[in-house]
Amino acid sequence: MLMKKILNVSEMKQVRGGAVPSDYCNPGDVLFTCATGYNSGFITKGVACGRNASEVAARIREERIWESPNLEYEGINVKCW
Repeated sequence: MLMKKILNVSEMKQVRGGAVPSDYCNPGDVLFTCATGYNSGFITKGVACGRNASEVAARIREERIWESPNLEYEGINVKCW
């Protein structure tokens, strides 16, 4: 039986309507647009699949830190919509 999750207040605030279903994503995932900002002022933009924006942003943040361990966690700001 498929169960739907009821969103809490915090999750509802993250809903922007920007996520779209995509053939590039696994079933149940949607495609989010994300921007990553660094302390230097450099900003990158891309897309990633996931179930919600906060999950996708956390995965991107973790990946960036793994790629460049010298980056401070607080020095990376990821927003997905």
